[in-house]
Amino acid sequence: EDTSAAAEKAAGGTAEANGEKKDKADKDGSKLSKKKLKEINRMKVSQLKQAVKRPDVVEAWDVTAKEPLFLVWMKCIRNSVPVPKHW
Repeated sequence: EDTSAAAEKAAGGTAEANGEKKDKADKDGSKLSKKKLKEINRMKVSQLKQAVKRPDVVEAWDVTAKEPLFLVWMKCIRNSVPVPKHW
């Protein structure tokens, strides 16, 4: 397994990114909770920053939105006013 993990790192992929972690859990017979599935399927901040035109508007909690790409797109719209933090 160590050589396969090293090969995946060299190829630029991880077991989590390829969905192998979810398959592995199914083979063991253990079911993941909905919360854990959401966490596994959630985009990483770095992935979100790479996917948008203006990575400077991406914040750490944007990945927890239902549609993070849409949220960041709305933040990038010209003349849009952000919601104040005290609301």
